[in-house]
Amino acid sequence: MQTISARMEGGTDPVELRRLAVVAAGIGILAQVGLPLIHGYGRTVVTILSVLALFAAAVLHSLSESGQATLMALLVFVGGGLVVEAMGAAVGFPFGSYDYSRTLGVHVLGVPVVVPLAWMMLGWPAFVAGRKIGNTVFTGTTILVAWDLFLDPQMVKAGHWAWLPTSWPKLNGIPLSNTIGWAVVAAAMMYVLDRFVEVEVGSEGLPLLVLAWTWFSSIIGALLFGLSSVRVALVGGVALTLALFPVVVRVMQENRARAEVQQKRRRTPPGGGTGPARSAGSPQRRPGAVPPPRRG
Repeated sequence: MQTISARMEGGTDPVELRRLAVVAAGIGILAQVGLPLIHGYGRTVVTILSVLALFAAAVLHSLSESGQATLMALLVFVGGGLVVEAMGAAVGFPFGSYDYSRTLGVHVLGVPVVVPLAWMMLGWPAFVAGRKIGNTVFTGTTILVAWDLFLDPQMVKAGHWAWLPTSWPKLNGIPLSNTIGWAVVAAAMMYVLDRFVEVEVGSEGLPLLVLAWTWFSSIIGALLFGLSSVRVALVGGVALTLALFPVVVRVMQENRARAEVQQKRRRTPPGGGTGPARSAGSPQRRPGAVPPPRRG
């Protein structure tokens, strides 16, 4: 695998790109913090702002790893997301039949531009999390599906799209065909990225922070601020907790291993010896000297 320095040789400093990604993520998170306090069209504007900022954070972070990773992620999440959402709006496949309102701004192929950007916004962090534990397709897919258990009811309640009548059973007002469609599409996206993006992610902190924030803010928004419902908070909260649990376990294991290494380094005396250091007052024996006889 290539190192970050080799990947970015002759290009933009990856550390600077990560700093810009942190700024963009901060703007997106702050916008979401203020979302429950804003009503009417202002809430829609803040929603779009948060998606744009977190999308920029995902792009900048992927660029800090590899330009090839960024290109593939954009093609898969933004390009692929636009195609499947346009198909869904036009023919009801693969998610079911629904109509977008005009509240989310500019449309392309009948789809608000922010929708495929949102695929990248959380798709990249989900991919990074999956790569971290060595199970990209399953972990990335479950994270995205669990996230949509929050997202869809919230967006329907806000009036950004509406589901057409269907014979499919529903969960929190959303047809289960949507959940199945999300699982299939997300798995295909993760498979393609895992197959063609060869670089190891060198810095997972920001994507994992975005996932942690998504978990927390989605539950709190549904429970306390009426963005969806208590039932949505329960179902989505359980699903996203289970999806993120292996990632949390891996982070804890790595932190514990890192702490143990640091402890060993602190215990090792100067010079690299492993035995106890001789105290300053211990008598020194000359080479070849005969030890004194013991009493008794």
